[in-house]
Amino acid sequence: PAVRHSLWAEASLTTSPLGRDTVKVSRAVLARLTDHVCYTNGPKS
Repeated sequence: PAVRHSLWAEASLTTSPLGRDTVKVSRAVLARLTDHVCYTNGPKS
């Protein structure tokens, strides 16, 4: 668990250097985006 935390902490919890770059996303939109990314098939060949 400690290794995973150290690997993912910076990648997933980075903050924007400028406050104006921050955008709040609703939980519903984030859930739909996550589902789309996780369950979409790869490119068709």
